[in-house]
Amino acid sequence: MGITHPAWGGPEFPPSELLKDFDEALDIILFGHTHEPLIQNISGTLFVNPGQGYKSFMVDGTMAVITIDNGVADAEIIVIESGRS
Repeated sequence: MGITHPAWGGPEFPPSELLKDFDEALDIILFGHTHEPLIQNISGTLFVNPGQGYKSFMVDGTMAVITIDNGVADAEIIVIESGRS
């Protein structure tokens, strides 16, 4: 598993570009920067962006839960309720 927060990114940025940040093939890459939640499997690598951990403007806060069971990774995005009105 690799974790990174690239200094670049945006709607046009493909998650597969993150593979260049690591010297070996990885099963999971957890990344940030775009603040947009994403779960995508590309060529056997699970890319997970948890989004942003707080509510701002019209965007909900989110987090990711990664589960590894019998060597198989899965992820889900969970919306965070702030409790503020």
